[in-house]
Amino acid sequence: EVWLSLVERYVRDVEAAGSNPVTSIITEGVDTFKPRIYAFFVVSVFPNSKVLNSIKSLRNACAHNNCLLNNLNIGSTAPNQEITTYISKIKTIGKEERNKKLSCRPLFEIVCLLKVYKEFVSPKIRKHSMNNLKRFIHKRMFMHIKYYENNHVVKTSFEFLKKVIDNLV
Repeated sequence: EVWLSLVERYVRDVEAAGSNPVTSIITEGVDTFKPRIYAFFVVSVFPNSKVLNSIKSLRNACAHNNCLLNNLNIGSTAPNQEITTYISKIKTIGKEERNKKLSCRPLFEIVCLLKVYKEFVSPKIRKHSMNNLKRFIHKRMFMHIKYYENNHVVKTSFEFLKKVIDNLV
C-alpha cells in the first residue's frame, strides 16, 4: 500500500511536469531513470537520511564480515530523535539504558533496520520473520552466554536487543 501510493505520486508528479512516465523510461533509458525514482522514494519516505545511512552502514559491515561485537563502545554515534523516540515507547528500556545503547553504533544501526523493516514489510511476512528473529534471540544468541559472563558490555547489549525484539513482535 505504501509503495503503491508512492508510485502513484511519482507518476502524478512526472505527468504534471509534462512527461509520460512510461516513455520517459524508454527515452531516457533505465540507467538515468533509476536514480530519479530512487531519489523520489528516498525524499518521500525517508526525509531523515541518517536512518538510511545507518542501515547502509550495517549492510556494509555485514557484507564485509566485520565483527559487530568488537565495536560495542558507548559514544560511537549520536542517535537521532526519531529512533530515540521510537525506543522510548518500550517500557522495559529506561532512559539511561536507551541513551547508552543507542550511542553504540552497531546497536543503533540494528534498531534503525528493525524500525524501517516494521514500517515497510507486510504484516504477514513481518510476523513470520520476527518470530524467526525472536527464536534466534532467545535460543541461539543466549545459548553460550557464559562465554561473555565477564564482559558486561556484550551481555547488556544482548539484553537490550532482546528487549527491542520482544517489543516488535
